[in-house]
Amino acid sequence: MKALENKLDEVLVKKAAYKLPENFKKGLVTALPWLALLGGILSLLGAWGVYQIVSWASSWMGVANELGSTYGYYTGYSASFGPLLWVSLVLLIVEAVISFMAFNPLKEKKKRGWDLMYWLALINVAYAVVYLIAAPNIMQFVFSLLCSAIGLYFLFQVRSHYLGTTTSTETK
Repeated sequence: MKALENKLDEVLVKKAAYKLPENFKKGLVTALPWLALLGGILSLLGAWGVYQIVSWASSWMGVANELGSTYGYYTGYSASFGPLLWVSLVLLIVEAVISFMAFNPLKEKKKRGWDLMYWLALINVAYAVVYLIAAPNIMQFVFSLLCSAIGLYFLFQVRSHYLGTTTSTETK
């Protein structure tokens, strides 16, 4: 994974067509722990919301199926938890835990916090690939990859602040 990190650093920082201004980077470093905390909260709320909606839909589908069978119709509808939904719920919870774990190290500008955010970005890319295979939607896949690329760009632009290697050459 270190090789991938070094390659991404090469592409997203050293060879980047545009480098973020140093003041913007400092602001992002200050905001990143709070963004991680917010991301963790939103991930948990998202997981809970998805669970509630599917549970509600599942109960109503059961009512519809019973009503249909009473009148001699087989609807065959199901709103049960499929494997992709379980993977989604688990990943949302894992993302929340990683985001919460990253808060303090990011606040203290430790590389461990940056590493956790890096892993979070890689998990999102892997999930986009799994989702593409399980439920093919090329536009959603492209959007997910684009969002991940933007997130990785910002993350790598501030990486030096977590390595303690911010130099005057990065501000030019």
